[in-house]
Amino acid sequence: MTLQTERIRTLEQMAAFVEANEPVDFQPADLDGAYAFMARTLTRLGYRTLDKP
Repeated sequence: MTLQTERIRTLEQMAAFVEANEPVDFQPADLDGAYAFMARTLTRLGYRTLDKP
């Protein structure tokens, strides 16, 4: 299974995606790939520019 999230561009879209799906367990093929996926996702959503509560 491949998770395609490239069309998600905002935190609101990410929240809607997570809210609409059932909980799922998954194992990444490799740890480096998992870290790369997270880095791309956080960069795309502008994580560093968000205000931190």
